[in-house]
Amino acid sequence: MQTLQLLLVATAATAQRGWRNGNWISGFRAPEDVKAQWAARPPMFGPAPLANRRPVTDAPGQLAKPRTPAPLGEPLWPFPAQRYDADVVTGLALNYREFSHRAFVGTLRRAGYTGDITLITEPRNRLQRGCEAYLRKSGVVAYGLVPDCSASSGGNIKHKTCKWRDGQPPLPLAIIRHALYLAIAKTYSPRSMFYVADYRDTFFQADPFARVVERRGRRLEGLELLVVAEHWPFKQIGNCPFNGGWVRNCWGRSEWDRLRNQSVLCSGSYMGAQPAIVNFETRLLNEVDAHDCHHKGVPSDQGYLNYLFYTGNLPAETFVETRGDGVVNTVGSLDGSRPRHAGYLPPTHVNIGEYWKIRDAAGYVLEDDMTTRSAAVHQWDRFGIEFNPFVSQLGRDVRTR
Repeated sequence: MQTLQLLLVATAATAQRGWRNGNWISGFRAPEDVKAQWAARPPMFGPAPLANRRPVTDAPGQLAKPRTPAPLGEPLWPFPAQRYDADVVTGLALNYREFSHRAFVGTLRRAGYTGDITLITEPRNRLQRGCEAYLRKSGVVAYGLVPDCSASSGGNIKHKTCKWRDGQPPLPLAIIRHALYLAIAKTYSPRSMFYVADYRDTFFQADPFARVVERRGRRLEGLELLVVAEHWPFKQIGNCPFNGGWVRNCWGRSEWDRLRNQSVLCSGSYMGAQPAIVNFETRLLNEVDAHDCHHKGVPSDQGYLNYLFYTGNLPAETFVETRGDGVVNTVGSLDGSRPRHAGYLPPTHVNIGEYWKIRDAAGYVLEDDMTTRSAAVHQWDRFGIEFNPFVSQLGRDVRTR
């Protein structure tokens, strides 16, 4: 698994530099004649129309039928211990080096967050060098997971079907993590707020919960669930072969037709009060039981999230924040072949700072108001050459809880 991850990182880095087919393919330190072709301020800032980021039905979402959580196991170390009433940031953090922990945990602590960070990692004897000491120093609570994916084909480890707990059915890691998030959420108070985040490609510039309170004037409560849209119009269910394919291949062409114009919602960043997280994870897992999408060649959780929200199967308290105007700035689709071929981007690859101009003088990523630093930045690895030095510096030290 580690070899695969290193190969993917190397491939991503290679894809961002040099020339390909006569075109400069890196937005980082592009030649001046290339930058001269870029617009002074790119178009299409602002959210998708409301009609393209709300359910296609007026039927109110029903509460999920309860289910028994999967076994979570014992924490990997006795201290620090979970705090029942704490806010929680959680994610799946399997087989990463210390750099990835510093990028996620280090930037989160440095941003001033003092709540719980409760992760799913490999067991202590499998943690890579220096990781246990770093995680414990950073106030991380960890639970172990050893998935057995040896019987599954495919290149993306997150989409492999794996054995993972005795008595539990084999599932893709993309789904297993939701079963464990449900188990984690059940150990906390209904007063706790949760932020569930992709681990490898998220870093923090501010406390995400403090930003929610600042924006809304209060904490999230009850069934309030915040989900995050990717960039409009680059990412719509109908023009994304992944999300469109997941919906079409699992629920059918008629459902794809209904949802094709909707914004793509990200399954790697969402936030809610503890009851909302319990309800969402339960609803997603119940849908997995009902439709068994991974046996139809649809192994991703993102298809489930988009289908459940847009078909009105989540509570009315679920709301969408858009890229560049919310707690999470999901930047991945700001550069890519599909929007480029559709004429949304110049023929050369671009970057966040020089083309989109949403980084300030200190390097922080900004919301589209060009002033506010985004609390969380997701999918930053799509611009790895641009961001690696900044993320390394930002996560350089730890403020423990």
